[in-house]
Amino acid sequence: MYSSAAVHRTDYQSTEALRQIPPAGKTDNTGETARDAVSWQERPPTPEVIKPFQHYARQPAGTITRHFGTARDPVQQGPFGSKTKASQESAAECMATYPDSEIGRWKLEKCEEVYASTKREPLGHTYSRGHQIPAGLGTQVAFGKPLHTQEQETQNSTKSIIFPEQRHSDSHSDCTLHRMYVASHGSFAPGEQRKRDYDWSRTKVDPVSQRFGYVEKPQHSTVKQILQPELEGDALQQPVVSKVYDRYKATLGDELGRPRILGAGNRGADPNHVFGKASARAQEPCVGELVRGYYTPEEQAPDPDLGKSLHEGWRNTEVPGRTFGVPSVRNDIPPAANRSIANTKNYGNEPSAAQLLTPPKCVDLGVKEEHLLAQRSRPELMELIAEAGIAIEAHEFAAIFSLASEAEGVPVEMQQCSLDGFLKARQYYLAQQAGLR
Repeated sequence: MYSSAAVHRTDYQSTEALRQIPPAGKTDNTGETARDAVSWQERPPTPEVIKPFQHYARQPAGTITRHFGTARDPVQQGPFGSKTKASQESAAECMATYPDSEIGRWKLEKCEEVYASTKREPLGHTYSRGHQIPAGLGTQVAFGKPLHTQEQETQNSTKSIIFPEQRHSDSHSDCTLHRMYVASHGSFAPGEQRKRDYDWSRTKVDPVSQRFGYVEKPQHSTVKQILQPELEGDALQQPVVSKVYDRYKATLGDELGRPRILGAGNRGADPNHVFGKASARAQEPCVGELVRGYYTPEEQAPDPDLGKSLHEGWRNTEVPGRTFGVPSVRNDIPPAANRSIANTKNYGNEPSAAQLLTPPKCVDLGVKEEHLLAQRSRPELMELIAEAGIAIEAHEFAAIFSLASEAEGVPVEMQQCSLDGFLKARQYYLAQQAGLR
């Protein structure tokens, strides 16, 4: 029975493309296996048509090696090569270019004197670079330039100016020279006293024998004064200082033969005395309170905005059946007329995975699914059938068009149907005419 489900399909899928794809591999029933195809009893020879175009590394004896581009060229008849003529010069004459006579060699030398290479490098001599070498250089005269150091020393050379020769003399000129070096370089002699040229005659002081500084006058004390110094009225009183200074000296000072006092001995402190500073103060929370917390029940209560929004207009309303967000396939909005390449939205007009695996027919020709399912008028459909080369009579076209419109549920007054529905209705009509329905 012909029904609308057999013709009208909203999701078009076709297996005709799979039937058109030939299976992979060898499908003949010759019984030959892969082993039989790659193994043979005797190696097949090269066909005679290909032999002239192949190059073999080992040619049979007497075979003429030819380029594969001249394999089909006719072989020249007759001897090969160029025939020698008697009028041509021989190889010995071509190689004998140097004259044998003295006159000939002299003429050749005169002719070659104009060349720069002959002047720079004459035959039998070294390469000449134009240097003028003095006579006797290397044999009678040594290489290099003499310095004449003795003459330079007498002519106030740089070394004698920087490091003058020390002369041990008491002459007036040497003393004057020494004073100049003391003033300019500070070059004092070992153990020499610095003199500032003071006029000691006015002070009546001899700096050689005079001893500067304060000298205490010796005082002779009696034995009683030595043993009892406190009896003297002018005796120096020892100052009374705090004991802290003695303890400081005993702690930081080093005593010969004894270790330094580091304060580890008995200090006379209370047995319950605790050294150091307390880690926690009285008003600071301890670690246990920080871990357990000391919040009040009001502070431990949940926040007032837990599970709801405090902003007006942003509160979630519990509407039955409402889904938040936007769908992945945007069927709710129409697609753009000119879609950008960067637009990745799916408007529901893209093929699914099943359609990609089993593409509909005529896709390779640029005919899409919407072209086949689009509703067309009767004249437009008749034009397409005629251009496709399908011969249908007028009464057959009317019957098939009525079947397709009825199966797709299109009203009769609209006079429309799809191309896919018309082709399916035609197959059903031909099956009825053949008695298969």
